[in-house]
Amino acid sequence: GSDPEAAMYHAFSEANALVHATGRTVTGREKMGTTLACLALLERQALIGNVGDSRVYLIHDQQVAQLTHDHSLVAEQVRQGILTPEQAAASPFRNVITRCIGNEPTIEPDLLWQEIHSGDVLLLCSDGLSNLVEPKEMTEAVAELSPSEAARRLVNLANARGAPDNVTVLVVKIKKIVRNTRSALARWRMW
Repeated sequence: GSDPEAAMYHAFSEANALVHATGRTVTGREKMGTTLACLALLERQALIGNVGDSRVYLIHDQQVAQLTHDHSLVAEQVRQGILTPEQAAASPFRNVITRCIGNEPTIEPDLLWQEIHSGDVLLLCSDGLSNLVEPKEMTEAVAELSPSEAARRLVNLANARGAPDNVTVLVVKIKKIVRNTRSALARWRMW
């Protein structure tokens, strides 16, 4: 369809339905679930979706911004002012997820739009990376290396620091933004 948000929402729903059904039908998988962060690039905009505590960062002019909000118990307590970020990092409940793929029959992902520019880097990662690698180290890796080499360096760094879980990283460098000359109106006229 022509609605990117509807398409992304549908993808989340389909993934959730599959994981939920598997958890209900496969012995030993009753409590299975996963986090999900995803990205769609549409000219000068990025559509970002997430559920759980996998994150999407934007690195723009050497500055790192976390675009997604963690769906975790401690992150919600920080947002409410109950915990400080330092207390949250040390909390025994820091891995308790409040939203994930597969736990419930339906899912409510967060979707957001972000304007992007040539030279920007989008970094998607699991908490295995964000818990152990500092934003400054992310910036250095993507500035010095190709996307695949930067991802490899960051995974190796997290593993060297004793990552207790899988570490997943995807690095997307925006080299150039090319305008789509076939506008929506032009496509509509063709029909």
